[in-house]
Amino acid sequence: MTPSYWVNGRDLVENLYERLHNRYDINKHSIRQNLQLFLEHFQQHYFPVEQDIRIRITERLAQLLEVDLRVSGWIGKGLQQARHAFVILASLAQDYESTLLARALMDFWSGCMPTVLQNEKSEYSLEWQRAFQKLQQLGSDRSFGEPTQIGLGALATLPYAARHRGRDIHRWSGWNYRALSAPVTHRRRSPDFRIPRYGDAVIAGTPPLLPPARLLDAAPFEEIETLAWNQRQMAHELLNMKQEIENLRYW
Repeated sequence: MTPSYWVNGRDLVENLYERLHNRYDINKHSIRQNLQLFLEHFQQHYFPVEQDIRIRITERLAQLLEVDLRVSGWIGKGLQQARHAFVILASLAQDYESTLLARALMDFWSGCMPTVLQNEKSEYSLEWQRAFQKLQQLGSDRSFGEPTQIGLGALATLPYAARHRGRDIHRWSGWNYRALSAPVTHRRRSPDFRIPRYGDAVIAGTPPLLPPARLLDAAPFEEIETLAWNQRQMAHELLNMKQEIENLRYW
């Protein structure tokens, strides 16, 4: 049974602030904002689907990174929004041992790592590394399974825009990170069996700053998506029934 937690939002913000402010210069507003956006992803459906949550979180982080890439040359604080969000959520995942959140963050890192490595200021590299190590403590990157399909959009070309503005692009190590070239598969009866989400890696035409893209094979997920749709329909019908019962009370 999945454990449930009753979280006091004020205490959670204070706890994260005390631990992150001095080390990462993260303020309470940033913590509250990122926590609120994160929790909103769990309120989209009555029965949240793991893949949907992971995609929403990774796409949100990619959006923050895109904004950072456009303005970091003027504010002088590197990729601050994406970096702070990554640090806050990595700390949250570690505190509550959330492998779901850790998987989403690893998805973001697997897709955007080259862009971060090429554009982040060298003095902030340690902050990314510390957050990455928090995720590793929850389990190796292989144990999180294959990354989800996220829309990185124009991120592949944004690093070149930084060069055109004359910014100095800093490079630093990827902490022994290696993008997987093929999905992990297991025997169907194995308890850790995972359905491979991607087909063969596509090398030709891949932007040089991103790892090989993968073609999405939707067939294995049709059954899951159908089940998720049926669950949402049932939840909607139950809500309507509840409303009708409430209305009868006032007759």
